[in-house]
Formats: sequence, structure tokens, C-alpha cells
Amino acid sequence: MLGFVNVDGVGQYGVEGASDPLVAGLPGSITAQADVIGRRIADSVNELRPPVNGSDLTLTLDAGLQFQLEQAMWGTYTKNQAQGVTGIVMDVRTGAILAMSSYPSFDGNQYASADPSIFSDPAVSRVYEPGSVMKAFTIAAAFDAGAINLATTVHDDNNLQISGYRIQNADRAYHPYGHGDITAGDVLKISDNVGAAKIGLLLGRQRLYEAFRRFGFGTPTGVDMTGESAGVVHDPDGPGGYGDLTAAQNAFGQGLGITAIQLVAGYAAIANGGTLVTPHVIAGWTTPDGVYHEASADPGERIMQQASAQTVLELLTAAVDLGIAKPARIPGYSVAGKTGTAQVAGPASVRVQTGTDASGRPIYGTQIRDVYRDGWIDSSFVSIVPASAPKVVTLILIHRPVTWGNLQTAQSVTSVYRDWAPQMLEYLAIPPDRPATPVASK
Repeated sequence: MLGFVNVDGVGQYGVEGASDPLVAGLPGSITAQADVIGRRIADSVNELRPPVNGSDLTLTLDAGLQFQLEQAMWGTYTKNQAQGVTGIVMDVRTGAILAMSSYPSFDGNQYASADPSIFSDPAVSRVYEPGSVMKAFTIAAAFDAGAINLATTVHDDNNLQISGYRIQNADRAYHPYGHGDITAGDVLKISDNVGAAKIGLLLGRQRLYEAFRRFGFGTPTGVDMTGESAGVVHDPDGPGGYGDLTAAQNAFGQGLGITAIQLVAGYAAIANGGTLVTPHVIAGWTTPDGVYHEASADPGERIMQQASAQTVLELLTAAVDLGIAKPARIPGYSVAGKTGTAQVAGPASVRVQTGTDASGRPIYGTQIRDVYRDGWIDSSFVSIVPASAPKVVTLILIHRPVTWGNLQTAQSVTSVYRDWAPQMLEYLAIPPDRPATPVASK
């Protein structure tokens, strides 16, 4: 996140790269005559420009919270033998990032010996398919447009056919015929793909696309770090789009690419009543004359009605209280949240038809293409706490943990959250908003 300063004194990557003009200052210089071997001739100086110090930055990060998050992220990174992890804590109303941690990382003092591929912070630069965490935005858009209400049902038969493709649920082994008539709340509780896709189609593919763009997907958030990616959201009726198939897949988080910071900003909008705020890590700066300048706060843009945001917040709370995200419950606190498990594509050799012979029979060859790889997943959990009066939105994202069986991992993303979140809440002095569950006596 911080980046580093190279041998020329220029900030690179992260905050250092984004703020270099502000913090670098100006080097001093001397103009003088020199002899034939480059030595300055005494009393020949005709111009002396003293150096000008740069400004000192003040970040929004909290050192104690940052330490806690880094410990939690390092723990799951090593336990899961993951390819990467990212954790973020952000104020839901201001967009101030209170903690941000990613692994693998590097020592900024020894950057020359580090792998350059990890210089960019994956929290803002890595584009990935988010999976089921996108269902909250599909449902929010449908509520906001009046396409559904709390009583609206769609039929889940675990067999949605669109353009020759079949959309099924993750729990199809246990519910091969789906869950029947389900509401939007049920979709979030059981993380139902078919239900989310049908709600997206009920809203309409263009309205769903436009809603995702309003939530900030496909556009950089404007976070004050270098290397931010815009992500990829295809217009279902434009280049790269496949009509209803694109909308249906996007509705449950497949076929589009986002960044971790976009996801956190989107959930913050649900938490704060419908305003998309700009994530930021710079609180202000102190100029060489000792004057502190507070960074200008972007008030954000209202992207949904407050009532719609509140409804989705309540459904996300029920998804943790009663749904498959139950393991993320924190005693004494209401938690609104959503899990996501997305397939990850990687290069593989595939058999493809390359042409036909003289008699018209197909000729096959092999090509290297990106395909979904067995066991390769991104596992995430995004939370809003406390749900009754939201203060922070958090994200834990585990990239390609070692998996076995039915995508089991050494440490689930919800267990990481359950172990770490109480420390965060206590550190931030956020009081409980629910009675703590009593411990059974023996």
C-alpha cells in the first residue's frame, strides 16, 4: 500500500507514487566552475538554490488496527497456503481506510530484491470475479427500481437455461431440483445462483448493467494510490456482451471483474443509506511551514434510495443470522454480510477444432486458453458492523487457497473473520448492540 522511494528519490507505487509531487520537495543545486577533473573551483559559485522540503503526510490508517489486520491476514495466508490475501477496513460514511493489508508483500527498504509483480497493491489493482458477494447489488438494484418487493418470489429449479448455457446452484448436489419459490431474502441466505439470475432478468439486463455502473464497478474509485484498475463490466447489448446470458451471470457475480476496493465502496453505500463515497488513505498533509491541510472530503454521490439500502442491509443481517454465513456471527453484535466463492481461471491446454481436411472432417489441435481450474477459487466475506448502526465495512479475500474435497480449506474465510472481528470492534470501542448469548452452565 505504501510503495517505496527509488534510488532517484522518486516515489513508486502505492501512496508514495500517488503523492510524490506533494512529498518529494525540490532538491537544492549549486552552479559553479570546475577544473578539468571535475573539482569545484573555490569562490566560483554563481548560483545556489537551497533544497525545499516536501510535505509530511498524515494517513487515515490506525496503527493498532493495521497491526491486528496484518496479523490476521498473515495467519490465513500461511495456514491456507494461499496465493494471496487481502483485508480492508473502511469507514462507511467517509470512505477513510482504517486498515489495509495484502500478502505476499515486500520490504520497501529492500525493494530491489523483491519480485516486481507484487509492487502494486492487489486491493486496488487485482481484477477478479467476485462471485456471490455481487448478489446484494443485484437485489439492491431490483428493490430500488421497484422491480421486486420483500414478498416477490422467483422459482428456483436449479436449471436455468439461457442461450445453450445452464446456470445451476452451488448446492446442487444436495438440492438437485432447487429450492422452489424463493424471495430475495432467501437468495441471500442460501446464496442461490438461479434466484439471483432470475431477479436480475426480472429487473432487466440494461437496468442491471446501469445499476452496477452506478455502484462504481467498471470505473476506478479514485482512491489515492497508484495502480488502481477499473475492472470490467460488459454492457449485455454491447461488445463483449451476450444479452440475457451476460446479465444472468453478472447477477450472481460471474462474467465480470472487480477490485477489492470497489467491492468495499459498494457495500459502504448499502451501509450508509445509499451514497457512494470515495475510498482514501490520505487524511491530510503538513507543509514545511508547519501548517496542516486537511484533505478535501468528497461528499459522494447518492446512487440508491435510503429505503432500498436499509432493506438490503436488513436482508444481509438475516443472511448472517439465519443463512450460510452463520459462522461469521459475533456474540453481542449484529453483523450484515455476504460470503462469496468464485472460480478462478488459469491457462490450460485445451483441445479445439482448428479446421477441416479435404473431405470436410474436422481437424483438432491444442491451444493454451484461460479456463476455470478445478480447486482454484477466490473466497471472500464482506461485512457491515454493527448492522443496527453501521460504522465500518470490512473485507477478507483469500486468493487461491489450497482446497480439497468439496472446496474445503484449512481455514474458512468466515472463521478468519470470526476470530479477528471481535478484536477490531473492541479496539475501535464500538459497543455491542445485542445481548450477548449466555454461556451454558455445566
